[in-house]
Amino acid sequence: MKKTLIICLVAAALASRADELDEIFANPPEAAKPGALWMWMGCNLSSNGITRDLEALKKAGFNRTTMFSLADVTTPWACEIRNSPTPEIVAWTEPWWKLVRHAALESKRLGMDFGMHNCPGYESSGGPWITAELSMQEVCFSKKSVSGPGKVALDIPRPAVDPRAVQPFPVFNPNTGKVEKPEIPERNTYYRDIAMLAMPATGVVSKDQVIDLTGKKEWDAPAGNWIVYRFGHTTMGALVQPAQWKAAGFECDKMSVEAVIFHMNHVISEIQKHLGDLIGTGFTHVHFDSYEAGTPGWTPK
Repeated sequence: MKKTLIICLVAAALASRADELDEIFANPPEAAKPGALWMWMGCNLSSNGITRDLEALKKAGFNRTTMFSLADVTTPWACEIRNSPTPEIVAWTEPWWKLVRHAALESKRLGMDFGMHNCPGYESSGGPWITAELSMQEVCFSKKSVSGPGKVALDIPRPAVDPRAVQPFPVFNPNTGKVEKPEIPERNTYYRDIAMLAMPATGVVSKDQVIDLTGKKEWDAPAGNWIVYRFGHTTMGALVQPAQWKAAGFECDKMSVEAVIFHMNHVISEIQKHLGDLIGTGFTHVHFDSYEAGTPGWTPK
C-alpha cells in the first residue's frame, strides 16, 4: 500500500513538473528570452529610430540588446557616407552619448537589458584616448657591421619602420580618399630602446657569444667581424575597427596591465558620467567581442 502511494505521489509530481516545463517553454521568463547584437551604423541614428528598433525587438520576443557603434558602412571595409544630415553624431562624443542615454531609458521602459561594446567598432579594445605609449607595440631593429680588435662607436641609427598601420584590415581614409592601411605619424615619432646586442657576423651564434652593449656609446670590440643590433619598439598603429574615422583610435596594449586598466577606467568613467543613474536598470553590461587586432610583439610593462 505504501509503495503504491509513493509511486502515485511521484507520478503526480512528475506530471505537474512536466506541465510546468511546458508552460515555461511556451511562455519563457524574461531572463530566458534571446538578445540581439544591435549595430549602430555611424551617424545614421535618431532617437525615433532607436525607439522603433527596441519596440520591434520587444514585440518579436527579444529582451536584450548589445550595441556596437560602427562606421557608416562596413562592407567590405569601414567607410563613410558623405553629406549625412547628422554628421555630428560620432561615437563616444556628446551627441552620441545622448542617443545612448535615450536607448538606456527606452530599454528600461520596455523592461529590456541594454549594453554596449567597450569601444568604437567591434574589435577590440581601444579608442582615441589610447596614446602611442599605451598602444599595441611592435619590435623593430637596425644594425651595423663592425670589425675588431679596436674601439667602435655605437652610433647605430634608430630603426626605421613603414609608417603605415600594422593591422589586419584596411579602412577608408578620408584624408587620402583611399581604402588603405593609413599612415600613422606616431610610427615615426614614438620610439623606445630595448637593447643593443653584438654577435659574430657569420656562423651559428650561441647564446654565450652574444654581447650586451645596452647603454654604451663605445665598444672595445674583440678581433673578428661583428654585427651590432639596436632593438627598440614603436606603436603598431593598429586602429579599432570598423569604426567611424573620427572615432577610431589605437588598440590598447593587451599585454600591459597598465594599458588595459587605463582603457577600462576610461570606459567605465564615461558610462558612469552619462548613464550613472541607469546602471543596473536601463544599462546592464559592457561587451568584449572578437579579437582581430593583429599580433603585437612587445610590451614595455
